[in-house]
Amino acid sequence: MKAVVKVSGNLIWHINILDTLLNTILKLQNSNIRVALVPGGSIFADIVRDLQKRVGFDDSAAHWMAIKSMEVYGAFIASRNSCIESVDSIEGVYTIWSIGRLPLIMPFNIIKQNNVLPYTWSVTSDAITVFIAYLLKADIAILTKLVDGITINGVIVPTIKVDEVPSNQDVIDSYTPVLIKKYGIPTLIINAHNAEVLNCLLEKAGRCTSHTAIAPHTLITP
Repeated sequence: MKAVVKVSGNLIWHINILDTLLNTILKLQNSNIRVALVPGGSIFADIVRDLQKRVGFDDSAAHWMAIKSMEVYGAFIASRNSCIESVDSIEGVYTIWSIGRLPLIMPFNIIKQNNVLPYTWSVTSDAITVFIAYLLKADIAILTKLVDGITINGVIVPTIKVDEVPSNQDVIDSYTPVLIKKYGIPTLIINAHNAEVLNCLLEKAGRCTSHTAIAPHTLITP
């Protein structure tokens, strides 16, 4: 199984949780499970958004600046563990896997070479993670958040079809469901504070709780 995991940008404020998440993923890496990380935009993307409002540069500039901001956070993530190796190409991910290290994808060059995403704030690191999962031919995308998943009527929904994702939800960006459906990438939302759920999801050990699985076509049961 190949999985692409977005590392929540909020974890810059929760270093112990970030380190636990990274260590959990490293322990999961083996010949059957390959994981690649994608950094969130964190506070650096927030700065770009604020600057656009203040300075008034166009959406194209904001788009590429925000993607660059993911790489700033990525440099921080890479500094947390010596087993993490930064990479800026799809081919490079496979090279890093082959030497038994954990690839952290710096997305700017990859998105530049595959320039099909709209220049809008509806495209965040969530959508970019799903898009990279497609380019990597991964089996699944996993988005770590500070919540357990998507809530409907006050209840976390464990599994939902992509067409049924509420338009008013604020857990993932609005373009992520578009890409999940277009490219057929099953996508999971998990709470970064509950890193051990990754063991269940990726090793398929029993029935997993505390997450939302978004199915691109038919329902999936991780």
